Amino acid sequence: TSVYDGLLLSAQHRATKGLTLSANYTLSRCISDLVNYEPAQAGIPLTKPGDKAYDRGSCGVSDRRHIANVSTVYQVPALSKGVVGAITRDWQVSGIVRAQTGNFYSVTTGADNALSGTPNQRPNLIANPYLKNGYQWLNPAAFAAPAPGTYGDLKANSLVGPGTFNVDMGLSRSFKAGKEREFQFRAEIFNLLNNTQLQNPVTALTASNFGFITAAYDPRIIQLAVKFGF
Repeated sequence: TSVYDGLLLSAQHRATKGLTLSANYTLSRCISDLVNYEPAQAGIPLTKPGDKAYDRGSCGVSDRRHIANVSTVYQVPALSKGVVGAITRDWQVSGIVRAQTGNFYSVTTGADNALSGTPNQRPNLIANPYLKNGYQWLNPAAFAAPAPGTYGDLKANSLVGPGTFNVDMGLSRSFKAGKEREFQFRAEIFNLLNNTQLQNPVTALTASNFGFITAAYDPRIIQLAVKFGF
């Protein structure tokens, strides 16, 4: 069972002198008894058999508290007449700016401390879990393995990963080649600023690199495309 609540604000500036602008902001929260990422598959067993409430927490990767988006489309006017005007007219520039807080996840002990045979058991939380020193996001000293036969007190999906800020841009123009034929040229740049978009840290307490961020999302990518319509 999942419970979702949130607030959505949006604004739009309609086309004026070739410029269209829209923006939205979402403040949300998602609480679930257990998130099953493999519906119709084997499913996910309760960490603490018979205790559904022990696994109640954030919905995990699908739960982000704050998400803000701004998108714009600009129809570039001809800069002059004649040849220069023919070259510069009909270009369209688009952009999307997205900022969001990190998603939620759990730390696991990496061992069967409870002696129950169930995976993904959680440790005890004994201090501030965040270190945020370079790529070391979590503080190893903040977690302790529970005593044999017991369960840790760390709540399910109670930790938050790094947020992201990203800018994508596109440039396109269509060229007529007869009544029904058309060429379209398009250039796209993803992650325009080439920001390092960090993923969640290693979460297994027994891992040698526990708490470190070892992966990131894609760097800047540029792609060019030509489409012919007929």
